[in-house]
Amino acid sequence: PRLSPGIQRDRLVDRAQTTVDPECGGEPVNHLDSLKLRRPRALMLAAKNYAPLMVCALLMLARPAAATTVIARFGPPATGGGGTNPVSLPPALVDTEISVVTAGKMEFNISVCPGILIGKRFDKDGYYGSGGAGLVITQTGGGIGGYAAIGYETSGTVKFNADFKQAIGLAGSGLLSSYALRIGAGYEF
Repeated sequence: PRLSPGIQRDRLVDRAQTTVDPECGGEPVNHLDSLKLRRPRALMLAAKNYAPLMVCALLMLARPAAATTVIARFGPPATGGGGTNPVSLPPALVDTEISVVTAGKMEFNISVCPGILIGKRFDKDGYYGSGGAGLVITQTGGGIGGYAAIGYETSGTVKFNADFKQAIGLAGSGLLSSYALRIGAGYEF
C-alpha cells in the first residue's frame, strides 16, 4: 500500500540508526545513510520525459559569453497534418523559431516544430549547412531524432537569415518527420 510522505518519513526515522552526536549538543541524531531511499515515480517520469529540454537549457546557459548570434525566424512548418499551412499574421508560436549560434559554430534551435535541436554549423561566404540531434516534434507527438539544415545569412551586426530545416525522429508511434522554411533576422553580440 502507498503511504503518505509524512508516514513514510516517520517510518524511515523509526528504522534509522540513532546515535548521540557531541557536535549537536549531545542530542540524538537519526542517520539515514544506511537506508536506500526510493525516488518518487512522478519525478522519475518527469526527468525521463523532459530530459532533452533540460539538456538543451543547460547547454545554452553553460557558456553565455560564447553566444555570438541570436536569430528569430518566422515561417510555416510542415508538421505532418496534411494540407496547406500558411503563416499566420502575426506569426503564431508554431511559426516561430529562435536560434543561438556560438562563436564555435554550435547551433541551438528552439521551436514548436521541428523541435528543440542542437547541432554544428558549417559556413562559407554566407551559405551554411548544419546538422545535429534533439527532440523532434510533429502533430503526432515528439521523439528523439536528427536534423539537417541549409541556409543563407548576411554578414554584419544585424543579419538577414533564410533557413530550411528537415528533422526526422523516432517515437513509440513510429517515425516522425517535420520541416520548416523560415526567414528572419539575427543580431550579433
